[in-house]
Amino acid sequence: MYVRHLAHYFEVFRRPFIHILLLDDLAREPAATVASLYSFLGARVCDVPTHLYEKTNSAQMGGQGEPNDIM
Repeated sequence: MYVRHLAHYFEVFRRPFIHILLLDDLAREPAATVASLYSFLGARVCDVPTHLYEKTNSAQMGGQGEPNDIM
């Protein structure tokens, strides 16, 4: 599905410099997903934010269009 979009990145960057995360993984297992990103970046995994399970800035539809519809 995303292969077409990622192919260029794999042509430009070597595999060890690419880390792909899925939004579904972030929603399902936020701490583990962020920990994998921190590990990839060389950051301390123990610094994973504790507020990952809180909903913030959630959109309210109320007939105002899609949540990301800003124009």
